[in-house]
Amino acid sequence: VADPVRFTDLGRKLAVVDELMYQQEVIQPRLDARDFARSYAGRTIDLDAEGHRPVPEILAYLQDLQIDRSEAALVHELVIDAGNDVYREVAPLWDGEDDTFDIGSWADLDLLPHLASLDFVSLTPDDETLDALRARGLDVDA
Repeated sequence: VADPVRFTDLGRKLAVVDELMYQQEVIQPRLDARDFARSYAGRTIDLDAEGHRPVPEILAYLQDLQIDRSEAALVHELVIDAGNDVYREVAPLWDGEDDTFDIGSWADLDLLPHLASLDFVSLTPDDETLDALRARGLDVDA
């Protein structure tokens, strides 16, 4: 990656990874939790026992995954939904009923220069945050 972007919020980075890896298929290969667990040499990862919470090694892999500035520029919309593919790979048995993947900060939205809309199917932030996002000119559906 020639010019990586550095996200300050892992929740937002995961939403971007979902868009670029699973929706647009720009980042390859697609992360598959079962394949990752089978090939991981550091320890035995039992997704059936651990999959209700983020698997630390899978989360670390995505945290370390570099996204190039040119890839980030391809993001025009983010769908924020507990059912997103990326969350099912990080925590395959997660029920979506807690704040595990909530986005805590939107401070560096300039890393996504073409982001025009946010669709909060779930994991919806508070009204103040929604208003601040709209004030930045984003089309926000919540």
